[in-house]
Amino acid sequence: MPTLKGTVAVTTRATEVVLAMEGTAPEVKLQLDSPLREELKPGAEIAFTGVPLAFRQNPRMLVFEVKMLVFEVKLKDLIRP
Repeated sequence: MPTLKGTVAVTTRATEVVLAMEGTAPEVKLQLDSPLREELKPGAEIAFTGVPLAFRQNPRMLVFEVKMLVFEVKLKDLIRP
């Protein structure tokens, strides 16, 4: 499976991240196998590898199960409590 890149649109829960792949429209939801330690800021870029689980046509949303995220995130892109 190739590594894909997207821009964080929304972090809905500690185990879900919604990404925009092209432009700003949310198109991909990542279901993580373990919770994020810190919330990601919208606009942060990440790379991921995952298994497609579901597709919804309208609005378009592709759901991936992600076992491991490869973060290309700078410290400024993390929301600290």
